[in-house]
Amino acid sequence: EEKENKIYTELLSVIYRNEENIINARSEALKLAFENRRYDLETQMQKDRERIEDEFAFQERYLSNKISELQKKVKSDEGGEVVAGGLASLQDELSGKQQSYKEELEELEKKKQQLVAEEVYIFEKNMEDLAWQKTVTRLIYLQTDDPYLNTSVHASITNAGSKVKFVEEGYPLPTAAHIGAGYAILNTSKHTVRLGVQLDIPFYDEIALGVGAEYGFHNQVFVRTGYSFLTPYRSLSAGLGARVPMGFTDISVDYTFQPIPDYGLVHSFGIGAYF
Repeated sequence: EEKENKIYTELLSVIYRNEENIINARSEALKLAFENRRYDLETQMQKDRERIEDEFAFQERYLSNKISELQKKVKSDEGGEVVAGGLASLQDELSGKQQSYKEELEELEKKKQQLVAEEVYIFEKNMEDLAWQKTVTRLIYLQTDDPYLNTSVHASITNAGSKVKFVEEGYPLPTAAHIGAGYAILNTSKHTVRLGVQLDIPFYDEIALGVGAEYGFHNQVFVRTGYSFLTPYRSLSAGLGARVPMGFTDISVDYTFQPIPDYGLVHSFGIGAYF
């Protein structure tokens, strides 16, 4: 059975690494495609800018030469009012071309910024989707032996049942729902470090939130600490634990102490068996 479990966890690790490699390859492909599209966009925008500048430069040069010729005629009193009117018309036309040139460049810059923003949005959205797929992949292969992928979630209801009768009056059980999650930031054959959080939702009492951490050595000796929030008895707790294989099962022994107002230090002991 131990060999089967080892083969199973190794297989999960291989499958996860394969899925992770695929996702990483897709991520790199998205980045490369985004960089290529952005380069093509900037190249096209640069070509459009150069076209606008070349057209304006040609028109400006042509009109400036015409204006220069007419200015010489005006200075030499050739053509009279006709030449002066033509000169004013050309100067207005040049001013209009200059204004149109500035507006075209501004419009081109706005278009560039809009297209770049759209590309960035699409790229970031695709990367977010890929990150979610990676998270889902990690959650699917929760219990691999890789040091950073040991995650767990749990939900339970305790003390569910009918009322307890005392003499003639019935009293409800202290029913509560529990939701929690844990994550092993280190998980090797020798050392484990797990972080956990649990939300307790009593049906007839206040909600409580607890966070904790556990260090394990060879999965046999454990040191734990935690803190409770959202309750009048919020306080720090700590404890020790041991797990020893015995025949076909494992036996665990746990000890916890917690200071509680009006009660002082409360010591808890527990014994469990794993099948």
